[in-house]
Amino acid sequence: MAKIDALAPQYSRIILLGHSAGGMIVRDAYLLAAGAYLDQPSRGAWWSKVESVLLFASINRGFRPYATATWALGMALMKLVSLQWLLLKPPSWFTLGWLMELEKGSFFVTDLRLSWMRHFHERDDEHRPFVVQFLGDIDGVVAREDVRDTEAFANSYTVTIEGADHSNLFDPAAPPGAAGFMRIMEVFRNPDPQLHEPEQAGELPATGPGRVVFVLHGIRDGNSGWVTDIAEAIEQQAKSDGQGKPLAAACSGHESPVLVDRSTYGWFSAIKFALPWVRRGNLAWFLDRYSYHVARNPDVQFHFVGHSNGTYILGTSLLEVSSLKFDRVYLAGSVLPREFPWQRMMLRRQVATVANQCSSEDWPVGGLCRGLHLIGFRDVGTGGVDGFDELRDLPTQPQTLWFKGDHGKPLQRPNQPNIVNYVLASHIATPLLSAPTGADLCERPSFWFRARMYGFALLTALGVGAAFYGAWWGFTHDHEGLVIAGILLLYFVLNTI
Repeated sequence: MAKIDALAPQYSRIILLGHSAGGMIVRDAYLLAAGAYLDQPSRGAWWSKVESVLLFASINRGFRPYATATWALGMALMKLVSLQWLLLKPPSWFTLGWLMELEKGSFFVTDLRLSWMRHFHERDDEHRPFVVQFLGDIDGVVAREDVRDTEAFANSYTVTIEGADHSNLFDPAAPPGAAGFMRIMEVFRNPDPQLHEPEQAGELPATGPGRVVFVLHGIRDGNSGWVTDIAEAIEQQAKSDGQGKPLAAACSGHESPVLVDRSTYGWFSAIKFALPWVRRGNLAWFLDRYSYHVARNPDVQFHFVGHSNGTYILGTSLLEVSSLKFDRVYLAGSVLPREFPWQRMMLRRQVATVANQCSSEDWPVGGLCRGLHLIGFRDVGTGGVDGFDELRDLPTQPQTLWFKGDHGKPLQRPNQPNIVNYVLASHIATPLLSAPTGADLCERPSFWFRARMYGFALLTALGVGAAFYGAWWGFTHDHEGLVIAGILLLYFVLNTI
């Protein structure tokens, strides 16, 4: 960026070119100069000089590290060496960290994709460079679906080069031959889509729904039970406006104005949640799902209903990707720390409203998450039993303290209509979410529960410490086999409960 800033004043026209990962780098440079990132809104002096962005097999969705055995092994070794299995991001001292950040669904890739799509969708008649993606028809790295980000908007299109793969796309001596190379040179001289791909000159129509609701389960759970109940209730209520009249679709061609995304990351045990490198493994999946919906409709509005580990996926994603935006967020049994910066999320317009409902006898949050927080894992905590500090005394951000019951009490059927109404409400009301009454209401957790909860958290912390000490002692006293066997046995046992 510094080199471009220094050279830009000498030129009236700028063309950005990039191949494969280089395509991601030049797109990032353009967005930085255009002030398109929410957390870096200042514009550079040269962004309006960019005439075209030419991408050669750009990996717009990031590369798939497990597409081949070689890539999978290489990525695993890099994560092991860089300690990323213990950290959210590659450390600054690891020279190959930039490659790891180009993985599909990574924080960098997601932020770039969302910022790119929203930037070009909102340009109107303001400066809009030509964006051309060259793609070989036998490219084994970049799929045709991957280029939707860069071809969905006016002045953006894709040119297919017959016989080209990922590496020889622009080589005149390669199998595509002179014909493919000459076609690239023609676009280079004049990238106007009316001359090359006139049918792609305009903005593609939206093919996705106007609203998407993520319904995300937690640990030791799946898409049966409350997920199915709430998803079906949302779909049913979305079909009418409450008076039996059908709602109009957000745009033409939609089957329904609301889509409930019930994608699942599968069964997730408590021991998997306790291991940070496993706990964070589902973030890329969620971020790619979010980007998928924006690629089909840049105006889509998102809501979220989450429980337990589902709330962790949402909260960590919001912290790391400033381009994520949600209107209504509902949390039950949240495993996020009570200090979570919700007010920062609202100031950045990432979240409009948050409803947090807690239970009075929530062992997974009050015991396990408190213990993990105690030993230093600050990305998890007790927001689902102690409440969030930044939501207290805010009438427009309802927080229920407490439902009388266990980890999943707020999601039981008597409360499900309230959740659905909160998510689909067309206007803001105070309170946004009704508090429990009668037998479901608890003024505060009992003294004995709180005492046992703190005791369990302390035992969790001591147990982790003892396990590390035992492993260290075994390795330093030539008992590596016993240590490895013990770790595998312990993991197998804990993974079944």
